Amino acid sequence: FGEGGQLAVLLPSMLKTFKGSLAVASLLPNTEFMDSKAPYPIVLLMGLTDSRYVGLSSVKVQLRKMYFPFFVQYFNGGHQWPDPVHINNALQFFTLTGMAKKQIPLDSTYVQSQFDDYLEYIDRLIATGDLITAMEQIEEGITIYRLFEIEEPLWTRKKRVRRMADYKSQRREMNNMEFKESLMREDYHYYLEEDLERFNLNNLGWWNYQMGVLTKFKDSGKLAEKRMGERLDGYVNALIDDYIDFYNGQQPEDDDSLILLHMLKTVTEPTDFEAYLKVVSLTAKYEDYGTALFYLEEALKKGFSDKQRLYGLEHTALLRISPEFNELVSKYLEDARYD
Repeated sequence: FGEGGQLAVLLPSMLKTFKGSLAVASLLPNTEFMDSKAPYPIVLLMGLTDSRYVGLSSVKVQLRKMYFPFFVQYFNGGHQWPDPVHINNALQFFTLTGMAKKQIPLDSTYVQSQFDDYLEYIDRLIATGDLITAMEQIEEGITIYRLFEIEEPLWTRKKRVRRMADYKSQRREMNNMEFKESLMREDYHYYLEEDLERFNLNNLGWWNYQMGVLTKFKDSGKLAEKRMGERLDGYVNALIDDYIDFYNGQQPEDDDSLILLHMLKTVTEPTDFEAYLKVVSLTAKYEDYGTALFYLEEALKKGFSDKQRLYGLEHTALLRISPEFNELVSKYLEDARYD
């Protein structure tokens, strides 16, 4: 899963006892470490609202150039583990590939059974109107089942979907959303770097507005727009987390950048209480008690209730004995430790 999945993709190149890889919510590692002279089957499972979804097109191109057999299984969801049924379906790719390469005995009954199940899966996608995903999975299925010369029903479904008016409109909508998503990602990356460079706290309002825009996308009745909103939301939070990890690793730590990043995190993920507490801790460290109290109250308003965690917060010894701090704790949690 994630970075672990990238390692899994590398293992068969490093240790020949491994014959293939399955990675969930992952893109490719550095392909220079993949042995293209001894390609092995790779299965990728990806959520349709995972921010990494947009990178799959280039992944497929790379794998084709390197002659790696691969199969991509999509599922509804973000950066998460899929339902076990999707993992089970994806695992069949290894068995089918092994049969096609005569590494294991061919079982025609098994192949036909898997194919029938796959056709049912495609038909369900078509019936629910998710024609873009249906087309993606049809094409994936053709690459597998043509090895057994039984792929004709998939070609029939591909032709049928391509003739549907809804498919054409969904394809146009998806193309527009992909272009828009690319521009918005570039904006988020650019403005975050600018804000960090200048310690620009005044831009938090702009970020708050952007989250409102993404909420509208996520609530859209248009499937492509809805999924784009989910992916962008995941992208922003992953981007901020990456910068937090980077600055946490600096010696000495860049407290200004960490303060801004955790303030931003409270905007992009309002229920991430650790972000509020980090702002409280770091601002109290520099005796900016007004800001510390503001973020403390915001966390309490949203339901934070771990008193033990609160009273053990680093750099807050002086803040905790202040009347303002104890008034807030008494107001939202009762029984402040200090009077």
